[in-house]
Amino acid sequence: MPENPREYFVRLLGKVVNSTGAEQASAWVVTGQSRSCLGTVGKAMGATEEATGRDGAAQPAEGKKHSPSGCGRSEVSSIAVSVPLQGGALLKLVVDRVPAENSVQAREKLEETAREASEAAYWAHATLKALEEKRTLLGLVAASREFTSSLELSEVLDRVASQVRRTLEAKLVSILLEQQGMLQLAAADGAPQAYLTRGPLPVAGTVAGKVLQSGLPVVIEDVRREPGFLSANLAAREGLCTLVCLPLRGRRRNLGVLNVYTGEPRRFEPQQVEALGMLGQLSAAAIENAALYREALEAGEHLRESEKLAALGRLSAGFAHEIKNPLNTIAVLLYAMRQQAAEDPQTLADLQVIESEIRRLTLLVDQFLDFARPKPPKFCRQDVSEIVEETLLLVRAQAAREGIRLVWRVRERAALVWADGAQLKQVFLNLALNAMQAMPGGGTLTVAVQRRNGGVIVEFTDTGPGMSPEIRRRIFEPFFTTRRGGHGLGLAISLRIVENHSGRLWLDSQPGRGTTATVWLPA
Repeated sequence: MPENPREYFVRLLGKVVNSTGAEQASAWVVTGQSRSCLGTVGKAMGATEEATGRDGAAQPAEGKKHSPSGCGRSEVSSIAVSVPLQGGALLKLVVDRVPAENSVQAREKLEETAREASEAAYWAHATLKALEEKRTLLGLVAASREFTSSLELSEVLDRVASQVRRTLEAKLVSILLEQQGMLQLAAADGAPQAYLTRGPLPVAGTVAGKVLQSGLPVVIEDVRREPGFLSANLAAREGLCTLVCLPLRGRRRNLGVLNVYTGEPRRFEPQQVEALGMLGQLSAAAIENAALYREALEAGEHLRESEKLAALGRLSAGFAHEIKNPLNTIAVLLYAMRQQAAEDPQTLADLQVIESEIRRLTLLVDQFLDFARPKPPKFCRQDVSEIVEETLLLVRAQAAREGIRLVWRVRERAALVWADGAQLKQVFLNLALNAMQAMPGGGTLTVAVQRRNGGVIVEFTDTGPGMSPEIRRRIFEPFFTTRRGGHGLGLAISLRIVENHSGRLWLDSQPGRGTTATVWLPA
C-alpha cells in the first residue's frame, strides 16, 4: 500500500469502476454510528481522482434501482457489500449505477475486492485517524502561538476565530461572550452579514446558553433540521450544517462559547471533541490574559489620573478664589450697569450676553471643584426609580421644545439602593442632557430601570448619530468634549460619582445607531 492510504483506495476503486461498468464506487469504514470515507471514484472524475474524502460525506444509496441515464442503457442499480475488520469495524464497498446485466458480476467483484482490501482498510483507517489527530494537534500548537502573540482583547478574539477556522477547515467560527445576561457576538471569521447583524442571543432556551451554563460541549449534526434551533433559517440560507459549540472555561466562570460550523455534514469523534475542548480552554486563557492586561493598563491609567487629581485638589481652592472673586465683582458692576441702561434695548441685550457668560464661567468653576475635590456621598436608602422620575421632570419642558420624545420604562417600582440621592440625580441629569444634545433635530430618549446582576440598571438610550470607537475610548477623559461650548467635565464627574457608589458607568454606541449610557448600582 502506498504511503497515502487514500491513493491506494482511489486506485482500487478505479479498477472496480472499470470492471463493473458502474458510474461510481466508494469505500467506507463504519464504526458504530460513525463512518469514514476512504475514497470515492467516478467515471466523471477519472480513475485516479478522489472526491471529498471528508468524514461524514454523503453516502451513496444502497441496493436501489435507478432510471436509465442514456439511450440503449438498461436499468441500473447500486450494490453494497461489507466485511468485518479488527476492533468491530466494517469495511463497506459501494458501487452506484451498475447496468442490470452486470449486477451479479459486480457483486462478486465487490466481495472479492472487499476481502482483499480488508487488512489495508483497517490500517488505512487507523493511519487517516492518526493523521487527523496529528493535524489537530499541530493546529492546537499553532493556535497557542497565535493566542499568545497579542494582548489586545479585540485582536486576540479575531485571531482565535481565524485560527480555529483554519485548523478545522470550518465554514464559520464565532465567539460569543456573556455580558449582562446575554450572549454578545465578540468575533467571527467567515460569517455572512446576516449572522453579524442578528443581535445578541438570550442564555435561556438556546444551544449556546445551554453550553455556557453546563460547561459541556454540544455537537449538532445538522442545525437546519434541529428542532427549536433559533437560527435554522439563517443556517439553511447560508449553508451552515454541523455545529460544535464549546464552552470557554475561565478560571472562575464560563466566559462564553466558541461556535464551529461546517458547510457539510461532519461527524466528530469523542476524541476530536475533546481536542476541540482543549482549543476552547486555550481560547479562554487568551481572552482572560488580554482582559487582565487591559485591566492592568486601566489601573495604571487610574493611578496616573489620581496623581493628577491630587495636584488639582491642591490647586483648586486657590484657583476658585482667583476666578470667582473677579466674577463676583463683574456681576455687581453688571447689575449697576443694567439699572443705568434701563431705556437702551441694545445695551441691555449686550449686558444679558455678558451675564450669561458669567453664569457659564461660574458653573465651570463649580464643576471643576466638584471634579478635583469630590464630596463624599451621604448614603441612605434611595429608590432609583423615583430619582429618575424627578430628573425627567426637570428636562421634560426642554425636551418638548426640542422635539424630543421621552419614553419612561420602569420595570422596578421599588428599585432600592444605598446612595446619595442628590449625587445620583446629578448623574442622571447629566446623562439625560447629553442624550438630548446628541439629537439637535429631535428624536427619542428612552429611559429604563430594572434589576439585573445583583443590582439596579438605569439605561438612557438616544436616537442620535452615535459615536466612533475613537471618541468612545476618550469620552470619560476630563476636559475632552465633542460639543462646541462644552467643557468635558460632565461625564468625568458622573463616572467619579458612580464609582464612589461602587457602581459602574459605561456607554454602548456605534455610528448611525445612537448611544446607550448605562449605570449599574449594587442593590
